[in-house]
Amino acid sequence: MLRRRFTSLDLYRLVDTFVRAGEDIMARPLRISTETMRRASRQVGQSLLGPWSAERLITGLAGDLADLVLGLSLATPGVLRRVAGRLATPPRTALSEYDVPISGAGPAELGLAIDMPDDPGRPFVPPARILDASQGWAIWFVPIEKAAALLQSAGEEGALMHFEPIDCGAGRAMICLLGTDYRVSDFGRYREIALAAVVTPRGRAVEPGSFIAHIVVSAGAMQQVPVGQLWGLHATPAPRLQVTYSDGTAGFHAAPGGTAGRAFHVSFPRFGGRRTFDEPRIIFSVRRAALRQGATEPLRSVLEQNGRGQGLQVGGNVALRLGDPSEAGCLCVRDGRCLCRDLRDLGIAGFLPAANGWTERLTGQLLPPGPPGLQPLGNQAR
Repeated sequence: MLRRRFTSLDLYRLVDTFVRAGEDIMARPLRISTETMRRASRQVGQSLLGPWSAERLITGLAGDLADLVLGLSLATPGVLRRVAGRLATPPRTALSEYDVPISGAGPAELGLAIDMPDDPGRPFVPPARILDASQGWAIWFVPIEKAAALLQSAGEEGALMHFEPIDCGAGRAMICLLGTDYRVSDFGRYREIALAAVVTPRGRAVEPGSFIAHIVVSAGAMQQVPVGQLWGLHATPAPRLQVTYSDGTAGFHAAPGGTAGRAFHVSFPRFGGRRTFDEPRIIFSVRRAALRQGATEPLRSVLEQNGRGQGLQVGGNVALRLGDPSEAGCLCVRDGRCLCRDLRDLGIAGFLPAANGWTERLTGQLLPPGPPGLQPLGNQAR
């Protein structure tokens, strides 16, 4: 603190160190005392149930008391030693443990980002971690025939063979549009727009999940991870995809600044103060079968999410503008498919969503996939 320049990170380090010191000062003596009482009660129980020896019992209790006094006398010096060590060599991820709000157009990254080499053949071991991200989402209800057509146009063989949209009532199905800003993750740093339909496996009485028909990402870093081979999810790079933050909204757009009148743009309100822990998100997908030529297999994956600064509302002001594909104003994907065209076919442009939400700080992990259906172990436990 005697240095002329004292940064916010130094302040967080100082606060973090002394918060942990306070926890240690209270928790360490409690742990020592609890363990001593546990050992003493065990000795009393053994004496009552076994051969009685007052001398052995008193000797054992006296030894435990001596250990307690010694442990308590060393607790404070141990805490001070850890304080000095943490101040001298703070962990590089200390800042990621605090809820630093995003404001303005330059959100601060939380956590440590590690750049991986551009090697499509490098091994990747799931789960895939998300250490810092922000996400907005909105849902609409569309005729179930249009949701089925979206699955048909997804370009994934067997999508409609293995899954079907859920009829939520009056012949309508739920579709969801998500915008996510991944700042620190195992997939790299990138922005993403995803369009999904809520489905269930055909002929199986299992909980519903999302089938992602479009995944458009701003960088090719995600392509270096075998997401398609592992999870059956295929992302298409769209380098023009940007995100712009203001105090009350976050906008994902296909043109710099989002000012082009004929370019894709969706803005989500930023609001909320809720927190969630290990909230499961079920994702269904289709992957080519490894042992059967031309066959496909359905998959079920779980994305476990933690969120801070979360909000949920009905009919929020989500502004969606569809670009003109002929003028390169949209995020068009492989095989001639186009996100704007599919959104236009769904008929949701110009309508407020049924519900929408925002997560200011999102963390989590995408667990290894498995077959659809509830299993007692692994990522099928939920």
